[in-house]
Formats: sequence, C-alpha cells, structure tokens
Amino acid sequence: MKLVVNPSQEVFNQLIDLSAATHGWSHQPYDYKFYSENFDGYWLVAVVDKEKVAGGCLARWDAPNSLPLYSIGLFYTNEKYRGQGHGKPIFQKMMDIVGDANCVLTAAVDMSQKYADVFGFTEMPSYWHMEAEVKPGKVKIPEVSGEYTTKNWKDVDESLLDTYDKTICPRDRKKIMRTWFEQDQVYTRVAFDSNQKIVGYCTIRVVNLNRLCAAPFYAENEEVAARLLADVIGNIPDFQKFENLVFWYPSINKSMEILINPPDSQPIFDQLIQQAAETHGWAHQPYDLKYYSEGFHGYWFIVVVDKEKDSTNNFIAGGALARWDAPNSPPLYGIGLFYTNEKYRGQGHGKLIFQKMMDIVGDDNCVLVSAFNMSQKYADVFGFEKMPSYWHYGANVKPGMVKIPEVSGEYTTKNWKDVDENLLDAYDLTICPRDRKKIMRTWFEQDQVYTRVAFDSNQQIVGYCTIRVINLNRLAVAPFYAENEGVAARLLADVIQEIPDFEKFESLLFLYPAINEKMESLINRFVGPDGYSIGYSTKKRTQFTKKLIESRDDVVALKHQDAEKRYEN
Repeated sequence: MKLVVNPSQEVFNQLIDLSAATHGWSHQPYDYKFYSENFDGYWLVAVVDKEKVAGGCLARWDAPNSLPLYSIGLFYTNEKYRGQGHGKPIFQKMMDIVGDANCVLTAAVDMSQKYADVFGFTEMPSYWHMEAEVKPGKVKIPEVSGEYTTKNWKDVDESLLDTYDKTICPRDRKKIMRTWFEQDQVYTRVAFDSNQKIVGYCTIRVVNLNRLCAAPFYAENEEVAARLLADVIGNIPDFQKFENLVFWYPSINKSMEILINPPDSQPIFDQLIQQAAETHGWAHQPYDLKYYSEGFHGYWFIVVVDKEKDSTNNFIAGGALARWDAPNSPPLYGIGLFYTNEKYRGQGHGKLIFQKMMDIVGDDNCVLVSAFNMSQKYADVFGFEKMPSYWHYGANVKPGMVKIPEVSGEYTTKNWKDVDENLLDAYDLTICPRDRKKIMRTWFEQDQVYTRVAFDSNQQIVGYCTIRVINLNRLAVAPFYAENEGVAARLLADVIQEIPDFEKFESLLFLYPAINEKMESLINRFVGPDGYSIGYSTKKRTQFTKKLIESRDDVVALKHQDAEKRYEN
C-alpha cells in the first residue's frame, strides 16, 4: 500500500461508489474534474493497493482581500480496511498542506468532537445539519403561490444573481457556481418576487445510485421554496423514476430561544418529565421543580423552547443544574434531567444547554449520573472522570405480583416523623459525608411519599426506606439504605403496606449499585422471576469532575440521586 496524491479518475470513482453504497454520499464521477479545475488548489490524497483503501479531498479557495480557505471532504476508508490506521496519514497529509490557514469540513455527529479535539476544528455554529430523503414516485406537486415566479438560471442577469449570492455567502463564488450549474444533468431555477427581485434559487442534480440531490437551495420564505422546488422538479425528465431526492439542510430555527429559569417554568418542566418518562422511563413528579429550586442553594433550569408555541407544547431541550453548599466543604454542582425532545435530536440543542451548565459550574466539582452509552463522552469531553468502578442497575417490579414475605422480628420500623431527628441525621451522615438534613426533610414531606426508619433490638437505626408515587402511575424506591438484607426486607414490607392500592400501580422501580449483590435476592423474596426485570443493558454510573465523593454503597439498596445530586441523566 502507498500514499498517493491526485491519482487517476478510477481511484476517485471507487471512492464515490464505496461511500455512496455504505453512507449514501451524493456524487458524480465528473466531480473530480469540477473540484480540480475550479478551486485554486486541489489534492486527492489516497492510500491505494490493488484496490482503493482510503482517501480524502482537500481544496483551496482564494478570494480577493481574503485569506485562503481550505476545505476537506470525501474522507473515507474502505470498510474492509477500517481500524488499521489508513485514514490517519491521509488526514495528517491534508492538514500538513493546510498548515496555519483556515480549514472547514462537515463532520458526522460521532466524529465532530474528535475533529475539534485532535485537529482543532473548534469553531462551529450551535446547530447541526439534517438530511431528508424524499421518494420521487410519491411526490405530488402542490398548489403554489402566484406571488413568485422562476426562471432558468441561464435567463437571469448574472450580475443580479451574483449580487444575491453574496447575501448568502460573503466570499465571491461566481466561477464555482457557474461551473456547478453547467454540469450534466443539473437543473437550476431562480425565484423572483412581484418586483422582480431575486428571492432564492434551487439546484437539483442527478447523482450516483439513481438519485437526485437538491444543492444549493436558498429561499427567503417557505412559499418561495415551494415554488422553486415545484418548478425545478417539473424540469427533470422522468423525475418519478429516481430512487430518492436528497436534501441536506441546517436545523436552525429562528423561533427557538434558550432560557434560564423562565417565568413559566412549570409547564415546560412538565413537558420535559412527561417526555423523558415515556421514552426513557425517568421517574419524576411535577412538584420536583419546586423541590429542586427551593431545596438547593442555587438552581438553574435551562431550556430551549419554540417561541411560536404556547408553554404547554414548546419544549425542545432542557437540563437542570443545582448547587449544594455544605459547611467546611466546597460547593458541589449536580446536572440532571438533561433531555432533548426526540423530534429535535441531532440538531445541537443539547450541546448548547450542557455548555451553559458547565460555564456556570466553572472549576468547581460537579456530578451527574450517566447512561452507559454516554459515560465515556462525559469523561472525555467535559471531564467527568472521577467515578466508582461499578455501575448502577435498574430493577422493575410488578406491584400486582408482589406478596409480602415473612420478615425477621429482630427489626422494627417507625414512620420517619416519629423518629428523633438528631438520631436520623447522625445515621444519614454515615451514608453520605455531606450534611443533607434540609434536603432529606423536604423530600420526605412531599405528597404521596412514604418513609420508614428501621431499628435493631438495641434501638439503633439500621436503615431507612422511601417509596414515592411518580408519573405514569408508577412507584420509585429512593432512597433505600439497609445494613443487611433482613433490614431491607423489613423496611420494604412495612413501607409497601403503607401505600394505598399498592397493587394497582404499573411498576415499582429500583436503581441500585452493582456491588450490592443481595439486591436480586431481596426482590426474589417479594416476587417470583416473572414479576420483575433488571436492566443490565441500561446501566448507569455516577461521575464527578474534580473529586469522587464516597458513600457507603455497601448498605445502599437504592441511591437517592436527587438528594445526593446524582441526577437521572
């Protein structure tokens, strides 16, 4: 294998065929000629053997009174040879040519942060680009506004078109665009308003795999866009016989805005917890907003909303940040409820929110609970590197199948209100070294929250358990501490019996540290194998940025992530 620069057309053809087949990239063989002749510098860098292994394209674009701009594209490795290091020398070769000049690329979501961290591609808009595929055979041309008309680009005064194009892109790209429009099987029309002012233009071209690609496509409003699309489609012979019409567009929406602790937080919060429960099973109640905002020493509910919708239907993305102060200890921040509406994922809204929260945290310690597939990203990108060696598992028990077992008479329980608060506080400090008296009291006092404290025969506290009603007709056990399985069984049995119509709830949820090997044994005392499930594949982990705050997880049947700032994330 050898590294070559500007190889034959055949190598380029292999590159676009492979990338189309595996990733749907949209190209034509003549693109090689277009790139090499229309930019001020062009390098196709490839690793080749008997068959093409890997490649990438670098172009330099000069403009009057501007520094050169380099661009990287078609960076691709044959799937047979991935993971063998062939792509790295290609990328490095291109970056060596770029040197200290400005360079741009378009990154896939899983590669974006790597390009930023390793090669310095750190300057980017807050939004992402999305891709849409339309089936031409199912397209029906709608009625469009008569306010706008279109012309073939060849019939348009080129100076007017160039002037409009500069309102889109500040660099003069007259030569590039003209050549693009002139290629084979490329269809371009320009839109005008009633004053004969240009208000957009659209190009659709035939690309590989019997597809069409709309690029570029600019329109001042939706009606202009509809007129352009209808008229260009009407120019394409046998349009309906193509496999796909591909669009690639920025997800920016001017109606969206980011807010911190908005006045109408409650209905926005309610949307978040409802969506998070339905898609991920997260366990919350509407009153949690009041608990978080009043129970901690600082609280920031950060959201992206659609300004054009009302507060019951405007949630795009959000996250909660709280600060917990304690005597003789630095502040501890906690991130939780970090969630994006499924309709808007992959558009960069979550990243903007998370960065806002980290800006508030600054150099202080911060904690979150990460899902398995996000743990390493939080560590690598945001510094959440301090963590225990074990994960937390979720268990889901069916209340209707629970039967209270015989439990040890060695232990008794009391309602938390009947327990000396100094004794309970002293026990809680053996679990968590930070004083959380205020937080726990508020937690216990909320609506439909049931808490009992366990004692041994010497009237020493040996654990306590809280179960509360949460959304979607479920119950969540949190917190739950017990010195042994016998204590845990007594607590669970007594709290369950306090809950009205316990058997009518859909689920009883646990989240417990994996080092607690007795947890499944405890559950089995209350329900058979067909009455519960454990989500080993959806495990979670507690992660800190500066210092891991230890707790006695050997006695933890279930972590109270809210009170310890270990939020569901």
